[in-house]
Amino acid sequence: MSAVLERPQQARTAPFATVEMIGPEVAQRYLAVNQINRPLRKAYVARLAAAMKRGEWALTGEPIKFDKDGRAIDGQHRLHAVILSEIEVPFMVVRGLDPAIFRHLDTGRVRSGADVMALRGEKYASALASATRYVAAHDITGTFRIDGKAVGSITNAQRVAVVDRHPGLREWIEDTYRARYMISNPMLAAVCYLSSRGVGGQRVHTFLAEFLDGSALAPTNPAWLLREKMLVSRASKRPIKKVEAAALTIKALNYYRAGRELKILKWSNREDHPEIDQ
Repeated sequence: MSAVLERPQQARTAPFATVEMIGPEVAQRYLAVNQINRPLRKAYVARLAAAMKRGEWALTGEPIKFDKDGRAIDGQHRLHAVILSEIEVPFMVVRGLDPAIFRHLDTGRVRSGADVMALRGEKYASALASATRYVAAHDITGTFRIDGKAVGSITNAQRVAVVDRHPGLREWIEDTYRARYMISNPMLAAVCYLSSRGVGGQRVHTFLAEFLDGSALAPTNPAWLLREKMLVSRASKRPIKKVEAAALTIKALNYYRAGRELKILKWSNREDHPEIDQ
């Protein structure tokens, strides 16, 4: 049962707030409307449910939020906690919100970029969210940087905007997923995507296929050299840092796109960081 305790007299065409008692059955019904949910943190749900059972749950100003179509866009963990606790508790509830606001929401547990991508229905949400930072930096500065100094942290709204401007990034996230045990999947995807837009970009798919497979390749093939570097690094007690891995990846791809061979693939932080040839 969901008992409405307070209902301001407002036009229902605009967002409106109520205070409701929500129990397990109602929470189940609210969650059933959602086709896409934020990844569930079960330990957090368990802590909330335990607090509810102990009578520690208090009505605060933090509402459960529903969009115009009745989807819960903020409050998933609290609703799951109600189901787990098997008791009825009071919540502030806001309805009629624009579905687009989810990207701007920050709850008690800060909504991560991966959360936002998952709520959009994106595959490989965590990797895609990470890759947006590298592409955003390249958009702003024209350079590829892994350390975050180029743009600092970016907001969830900016991450969404990057994916909307660069829909092709999704394909590279999926294509590079197999490489995640050798190299940073988001970094490799971002470098491949940005490289594919330049001269010789059609060769990037072949480079990636050879990097992933590694068989019957000449030792001067940049894809083979990068693969060997990453495999050795993985087995090493001192693995290659992300900055160096990005530099080596860009260097190998630049050579491969130009049809050039390499005898040795190396980079030192005493050198300028290589840029993606356009």
